[in-house]
This record gives sequence, C-alpha cells and structure tokens, in this order.
Amino acid sequence: MTLFEEKIILPVYQKIHEENEQRKDLYRDTFNKYKNIIMKVLEKNNVKDTQIEPYGSIANNFMTEFGDIDVCLTPSDHNLFKDFDKYLQEIREEAVENQKCANFIILEQYSKFFILKLKDIETEIDLDITVQYILPIINTKLIRLYSLYDQRFHILGIFLKFWAKKNHIHGALDKFLSSYALLILIIHYLQTIVEPSVLPILQQVHNIKKEYVYHNGEEEKVTNLYFEEDLDEINKYMNIINHEQNESTVVELLVGFFEYYSYKYTHYIISISRSDKIPSDENETIAFPLEDPFDIGYNPGKSMKINTLSYTAFTYCMKKELNNIISGEYFKHHKEE
Repeated sequence: MTLFEEKIILPVYQKIHEENEQRKDLYRDTFNKYKNIIMKVLEKNNVKDTQIEPYGSIANNFMTEFGDIDVCLTPSDHNLFKDFDKYLQEIREEAVENQKCANFIILEQYSKFFILKLKDIETEIDLDITVQYILPIINTKLIRLYSLYDQRFHILGIFLKFWAKKNHIHGALDKFLSSYALLILIIHYLQTIVEPSVLPILQQVHNIKKEYVYHNGEEEKVTNLYFEEDLDEINKYMNIINHEQNESTVVELLVGFFEYYSYKYTHYIISISRSDKIPSDENETIAFPLEDPFDIGYNPGKSMKINTLSYTAFTYCMKKELNNIISGEYFKHHKEE
C-alpha cells in the first residue's frame, strides 16, 4: 500500500497543487477585475454593504483543474434581493458592452438565487455571479479550514476528486455526487468513523450560537453559522476527545474510506456538524443522504439514488480501487511490462 501512496496518490496531488499555484495569480486578477465592475455598478445605484466573495473550489482549496470562478453577492439588506435582477443586467452591460472584457452566457433566476454567467475573453475563464445568502461563503471557509488543519484531508480530497473524474463517476448533472458532496463524505469519515478522529467537528468545539436568518422560497429559516476558527482552541478540543493522535497514512485512510462506503455504511444521515447518526427514512431513495452544515433541509447528495446505474458504477469503482490498492494490482502489471 505504501507504494500506491508514493507512486500514485502523492504525484497526483503534487501535480495538481503545483498547477493551482501557477494559476493563483490569474484567478485572483480575474476575480478582482469583475469585483471592480460589480462595485462600480452597485455604487452607481447607491447599494452599500454588499459582500462580494469567491466561493467553491477556487476558494476552498480543492480546485483540481482549470475551472470557473464562482462569485457570491450578498446584500446586507435582504429586502434588496429583488432588485438585483436589474443590477445583474447592468453588470452584464458594463462587462460585455462597455468594457468588452466578457461574453454573455445567461442570466437566470432560481428559487434561491439569481445567476449571471459570463466568460472572460482574455483568460476564457467562466464566471458564475450569484446573488444569494451568505451560506456558500461560510461553507467555503469551513472546508478550507479543514484542508489547512490536516494535510491528509487535503490530499484525500484532491485525489478523490481526480479519481472520480478519471473514472467518469462525477457530477450531480450526471446523477453522481458533486465535488462538494464528495468532500462531505470524506470529512464525515475522518471526523466520526476513523478512530482516533483525524478531523474535529468544528461546530461542537464550543456551544456558541451565531444565528442567521434566511429564506427558502416563502419559508423563513434560522441557522447557526458558528464553527471554531481558532487553531489553538481546535487543538485543545482534539486533545480532549482523542486519547492519542491518529497516525494513519494517507493510503490507509483512503483504503478505510473505500471500505466504509462500499461495505459498512448503513443508511443514516451523514452530517459534518454533529456526531450522532440519525437513521434516514426507510423509504429514502438517495444513496448518501447528506446534511448541509448550514443550509437547513438541503441535501447535497440528492443527485445519486440507490439502485441506479450511477450508484452501481460509483460503488463498483470504489470496490475495484480498494482491491487494486490492497492487492498491489497496479504494480504487478508494471513489473510484467
């Protein structure tokens, strides 16, 4: 198994990490260009205190390929949400017609948010500019913190995203798991299944309430945005809940991940914000019912159903990879050649 880590996992991780470092300035400069355009339009309309932040893989430390930039606009006054259809139109006009730096793709409204899609002409980077509540930004910060807390999680997340794409078992649109859903599976495994735990449940470090009100359609919801961000406090907490440190290698954790979700997982709601395992509805058809840490009632795993071709393919690939790692199958072929 050590050979698999040295010859496959770490080279994949290092290559992707180096590529991301090379792209960092390009993405930062592109984001700042459109942030300035957004700010210009909002200032012209006297819209103040709107948060403009990147979210998703570009900001959570898990980008694995040349991708898009997701930008979240969150007005401090929630009553202004309805007006952002007009502001997005003006942002489109400024970027496409006035500054001629982007091509327009689409402007749509969904139940939870507006979205403007542009493509930067110079870099060919797609930008998805959404107007919604702050939850995607908080989610991104949570996942990024986990990646910085223990590098083994970062390596696992990068490698498993690469593995899923390589095996064509990736993406909610294709009835598989999104990258975000896959990261939740990994975090839950490292928090709750592995002993001693590798990652803490950051919402449980202290009993703190940081209430945030948002709307899902006509329904008002209240969520708790707290998670511990102070590394000293996190380390104290881990010393309390763990009698010893987890010394597992990355490949040992990867084997355990495949083994758990292929053979041992029982149908309960997978959460990264609490340790208790609540059984899923016995009629539940979702393969991995996931609980979003902040967006109440949202299931990031809803795209993949039990007893479907996508679920069968996903579990088959996990079992096949598990067998290849344990048996050393990759390197048997290499020796024969």
